[in-house]
Amino acid sequence: MIQSLKGMPDVLPGEVENWQRLEQVLRDIAHNYGYSEIRTPVLENADLFIKSTGEQSDIVQKEFYRFEDKNGDAISLRPEGTPGTVRALMQHKLLAQKSPQKVYYMGPMFRRERPQKGRFRQFHQMGVEYFGSHAPGVDAEVISMLYQICQKLNIPSPKIMLNSLGDETCRPKYREALLNYLQKYEADLDATSRQRMQDNPMRIFDSKDTKTQDIMQDAPVMLDHLTDACKVHFDQVQAQLSQMQIPYEINTRIVRGLDYYTHTAFEVIAQGLGSQNAVGGGGRYNNLIQSFAGQDIPAVGFAMGMERLLMISQMAASEKQKQCVVLPLSEKAQAKANHLAWSLRQLDWAKAMKIDVVFDKTSMKSGLRAVAKLDPQYVLILGDQELENDTVLFKNFMSKEQKEIEYNLGIDFLREQVLKDENKVGMDAKL
Repeated sequence: MIQSLKGMPDVLPGEVENWQRLEQVLRDIAHNYGYSEIRTPVLENADLFIKSTGEQSDIVQKEFYRFEDKNGDAISLRPEGTPGTVRALMQHKLLAQKSPQKVYYMGPMFRRERPQKGRFRQFHQMGVEYFGSHAPGVDAEVISMLYQICQKLNIPSPKIMLNSLGDETCRPKYREALLNYLQKYEADLDATSRQRMQDNPMRIFDSKDTKTQDIMQDAPVMLDHLTDACKVHFDQVQAQLSQMQIPYEINTRIVRGLDYYTHTAFEVIAQGLGSQNAVGGGGRYNNLIQSFAGQDIPAVGFAMGMERLLMISQMAASEKQKQCVVLPLSEKAQAKANHLAWSLRQLDWAKAMKIDVVFDKTSMKSGLRAVAKLDPQYVLILGDQELENDTVLFKNFMSKEQKEIEYNLGIDFLREQVLKDENKVGMDAKL
């Protein structure tokens, strides 16, 4: 039997509802902050990601799903959302029409890394991007949005980790100081870190090799090499977070995995994920659009892994959706049952309900057994006797009440019962 591809899981009924609740929370917060949704293709020109993330990045070197189509064009499944978002805004000239541009996205991304807890080859991200401002207040607002998401999802003990990566003015001197330090220990570094010395030595802070990590404990850090302008920017971000009473911690080891980041970098970590404890992260990337089209359009944003959010969030389960089942007990009753269900589905007050029809049951016993598996609140039963009497048998699975009523009064009677039960739930909650 053909199985799903490794690291590309199905989302089944019973799980989908959790995804829908999560997506609604994320959308509500994004809209509350003034962001509009954008949807970009999962397939893009491979050069888009090579140019934005860097030829030597882990994404391009090890995790890229890249292949040629029938025309010989190099295309890729998107490994992250920012480059496609930038491409779309530039292609449709939205960045020239309005400033700032505030967008968010949700959807599948693809990286061919080793599947592990909360990490898959097809995974989903929610991301936000703010284009058009250098203001440190934007950095603080975006971080506050990330923190509010954690609060809304009741993520246990979230922590904002904060760092500054400087800019093109202060990085060259820092790079020189870092390389001078690393050269003394080059032989003891892991192979990947030795390669990174040539390409992007800051990325060595990301190494998972314990010996390399020990070496990096005493390495010079970017915060000690910031220009006055970069330091003022970072200080203002911190001051605004403090004013909003958003707890944060300086972590000089946060360098982000992609080359286009500048200034503020941040992550949110949570308990319960082991060593891979980052739930989301991002930062400012003022140079990305400049590298695409030579336009000086600053930007800041973040992305969150939605599978991880589901793993560790403690969302209060929404009230179970009310369900009504129509049960015909003969072939003759099926047409009337479908008509009854159709009539219910047209009504505004019933649109929040799940309305099912259970077919192929010819006895009350087998019919109710099948209905019970659906765990409904209400059942409307139509058998030969009900057809003859032009009635419907109403059964309330919550109160066990059962009553035969005129067919043309059935919908109104059901509505009365729904309102009655809602009022009872409301009174019980107050007590």
